[in-house]
Amino acid sequence: MNYAAVSMNSETAIRVARIVDGLLLLMFFVGVPAIAAGIGYAAFKGRPKSFGRENYVLASVARGLAGGVLLVYAQRMQADIRTWLYLWQIVCGIIGLLFFGIAGGCGIGIFTCRFRPLAGKPPE
Repeated sequence: MNYAAVSMNSETAIRVARIVDGLLLLMFFVGVPAIAAGIGYAAFKGRPKSFGRENYVLASVARGLAGGVLLVYAQRMQADIRTWLYLWQIVCGIIGLLFFGIAGGCGIGIFTCRFRPLAGKPPE
């Protein structure tokens, strides 16, 4: 069967798969913790000011579920590397990892968010 206009031999397929696996591992071990740390630090600094602890809980649960669904969908897709469906599988996996980074950052934000008074000075 010829799936694409350009034929791909097994060595090229292995090379592409290794590059993609390397990028996914880099995203998992560097990108996700960096996103989580950035959101956690912003929560520690009190930004955004309209976010409270409840918003961080909701964002963490929602993004965690969405990331889990996307990762399971990408894992079970079983796309052939010679088709466009493989690109869709990679995109779903990357977006799922990004969502897990956001969920982790919001999870950190639950415990580190600071409440600031809306008014600058209390009335005397």
